[in-house]
Amino acid sequence: MPTSLEPVSVYQTLSPTTEKVLKVYPEATDEEVKKALDVAHDTYKNDWRQRSVADRAAIVAKAASILRKKQEDLAQLMTLEMGKLIPQARYVWHHFRTSS
Repeated sequence: MPTSLEPVSVYQTLSPTTEKVLKVYPEATDEEVKKALDVAHDTYKNDWRQRSVADRAAIVAKAASILRKKQEDLAQLMTLEMGKLIPQARYVWHHFRTSS
């Protein structure tokens, strides 16, 4: 953990249109990354891999359902963060909705 004297590295999301900072993300330390990878690996090994295909399919279907419900918000975010025109961003999510 950095002390108050150590600079904290961050990543910024910038609007390509205005160059305004949209969000700031702190950089993860090597220790934080390792811990996250260890948790992910343990979860895969001790939970996900033990589930039936039907159970995993239901979880993935639920995730897809949540994304479909948020498609307008996600299209707006793509426009804000990437500069993509809103009709193009909506098309991406419409295509996702109809292909899943």
